[in-house]
Amino acid sequence: PIVLITAAGFLLNSVELLVLGVFLLGSQSAFFGPAKYAYLPEHMKSSELVMANALVESATFMAILLGTIAAGSLMSQDAGPSIVYIVCGFAFAVALLGVYQAQRMPLTPSQLPQLKVNWNLFTETWRNVAFASRLPKVWPALLGISWLWFVGATYLTQFPLLSNTLLNASAGVATVLLFAFTVGLGIGAFLCEKWSRKRIEMGLVPYGLGVMILAGVLLHLVLHSYQSSAVQQSVFTFFGAANNLAVLALFVLISIGVGLYSVPLYSTMQAFAPRESRSRVVSANNIINYIVHHADCLNSLFTRVDSVPSFQ
Repeated sequence: PIVLITAAGFLLNSVELLVLGVFLLGSQSAFFGPAKYAYLPEHMKSSELVMANALVESATFMAILLGTIAAGSLMSQDAGPSIVYIVCGFAFAVALLGVYQAQRMPLTPSQLPQLKVNWNLFTETWRNVAFASRLPKVWPALLGISWLWFVGATYLTQFPLLSNTLLNASAGVATVLLFAFTVGLGIGAFLCEKWSRKRIEMGLVPYGLGVMILAGVLLHLVLHSYQSSAVQQSVFTFFGAANNLAVLALFVLISIGVGLYSVPLYSTMQAFAPRESRSRVVSANNIINYIVHHADCLNSLFTRVDSVPSFQ
């Protein structure tokens, strides 16, 4: 239904329907995230939890990457109204595939069926965060994940700006940087599963943090001495310069650190949260992520508005 509402907004040129579609997608995500992460420990052994999180993290970012590439490629073509029909039809097909896969998943009975829903958004939000803060093994993991979202938002929101200004490159180069980030995340997540020997190993978190810091400092040094090209770089010319390859490699290294850092934290959050309250704990984590993520995006927005008019 959400895809149909959004498709109607595109076909009728209705801003109101499009805004409603975005609102409903956000609401659906509020249900989806906690259910997804709370579901894994119910059907995975403790020895499988790290790999399960590695797969979820990699698949999530790969889906974001593919959706970004597909949307940018389709909507940039001057093919008239037919493109809108293709995009809406493809989105509907993806939605049907999601419903089909969801129906194939084993059912999980509620661990707390007597729980009453509190419809006051503000008091329930505060209650969820307060509940999570009283879990000594889980709360530090939640704070660590939220810090990662803060850093990740900084990098991801700067890809188009970096590509357009300092690198003087086409929009395709920004996609290449995002692809490098996604590949590195998958590598880090699977290295985490291998090095942890299928255990929840929090000792990998400092190593992931160290990799992110080292690669970030090196990236700063490379970009600080970067000489912008006078002619806009295409994707093909971008791969022909050594300094561009250094930027690409450092983005991969940063995201490898992200994988090493994030997977143990998510696994810890799932393993040590009370079984009947896992979804509430994940929900509290999403609330904290939302606050730090949007505060960072707001700061990035003000930075971009002053420097690049096309990003206003």
